[in-house]
Amino acid sequence: MRKILVVDDEPQIVDVVGKFLSREGFQIDKAYNGLEALDVIKKDIPDLMILDIKMSGMDGDALIKKVKKLKLDIPIIVLTGSLNMVQFDPKQKTRYKHLLYKPIRLSELLEVINDVLGARAGA
Repeated sequence: MRKILVVDDEPQIVDVVGKFLSREGFQIDKAYNGLEALDVIKKDIPDLMILDIKMSGMDGDALIKKVKKLKLDIPIIVLTGSLNMVQFDPKQKTRYKHLLYKPIRLSELLEVINDVLGARAGA
């Protein structure tokens, strides 16, 4: 069973995404900020991480940098409610696999997850 870590400071997003993906057959870990996510990752590395960029405490960008510094090869899907992400430095794209804007369509998220995990299985 593939394990996905869902990280967002909005509990309702974590809960909705987590329940949906659990019903789709994934094992779900949850974190509500970057520090919690880092603790989860250090205990058990997920196959995929879905995270928000703008969070209180350690934000998603800082978390991505920490994960890369630990040399962990975890594919990342970024969720954001901010259209300003479009202005992100294109070099940032190498840090994550996909960028989805909130509100997300769960069917679209599932399609992206299957593409990312399917690509990793074939690699």
